[in-house]
Amino acid sequence: MGIKWQDYITNEEVLARADTTSVEAMLMLRQLRWVGHVTRMESSRMPKAIFYGELSQGKRDRGAPRKRVKDQLKRQLTQAGIDHSEWEALAEDREEWRGTIKTAADNFEEGRKMAAAEKRQRRKDSVSQPVTDTTFTCPSCSRACRSRIGLHSHQRACRRASTSSQ
Repeated sequence: MGIKWQDYITNEEVLARADTTSVEAMLMLRQLRWVGHVTRMESSRMPKAIFYGELSQGKRDRGAPRKRVKDQLKRQLTQAGIDHSEWEALAEDREEWRGTIKTAADNFEEGRKMAAAEKRQRRKDSVSQPVTDTTFTCPSCSRACRSRIGLHSHQRACRRASTSSQ
């Protein structure tokens, strides 16, 4: 692609040039696809038993509870806009499930792009500063400097030059 760090190209532009989606959208699509696969498995299979099972013993450490696969699934279904009560029925039909999650991942990616563009625009709007044409002149040699710190640095150089020439 020939992109260098010095080019200051946004991540959105890089994804567009590569003609790919974000990693987050790819993960969502793959994980939802896997969940559909597990849902369609026979009940005797180990992955399905673990996915739908509950621990009978054990306890969690103090602090925030660890996330389970179900918690992550619920978050992704919400992001994808899929109803929590109907996802299992959708997943039973493989073609319908794949179409649903593909559409959901595409919608998620479009929303993410729009949110990133809006965030970038807000950041640019808040950073924009009025352009000032103020110049600072040195009292000893009348040189014009663009900033106060530049004038200060120039005055130190002027003083050194005047003391060394005497």
